[in-house]
Formats: sequence, C-alpha cells, structure tokens
Amino acid sequence: QGHMANAIERFDQALRTPEITRDARVGLYYDLATALEAQGNAERAQAQLQAIVDEGQPDFLDTQERLQRLSAANG
Repeated sequence: QGHMANAIERFDQALRTPEITRDARVGLYYDLATALEAQGNAERAQAQLQAIVDEGQPDFLDTQERLQRLSAANG
C-alpha cells in the first residue's frame, strides 16, 4: 500500500511538470488511474480516465472500457 501511495504521489508530481508533452500526460493519467483503482479510489481513477478523453485520446488503450465500468460502479 505504501508503494502505491508513493507511485500516486510521483504520478501527480509528473503531471504538474509544465513542459510535459500531451502523449506523456496521457500515459501518466492512465498509469495514475491504474494505481488509484488498485488502491480502491475508483472515483479519482475515473477522473483520470476522463482526463485522457478530454485530451482527445479516447481510444488510448482500454480507456473507454474502464471509464464505462467505473462510471457504472460509481453510479
């Protein structure tokens, strides 16, 4: 659990880097969503996946499927 919290913090830090590219940002959103979901934070994971869609990359890996599943679970 401690390793996951550390990973989440690092993903958050990386996302705040001003010069990050869109592709890197999308990858970080995805990885952050994965870590958050593994930690049981489905609502925040859903927000990260939605950010991928908002970046114009709705077909990135399984973003749509995960977003639909989390949306249904979160009501």
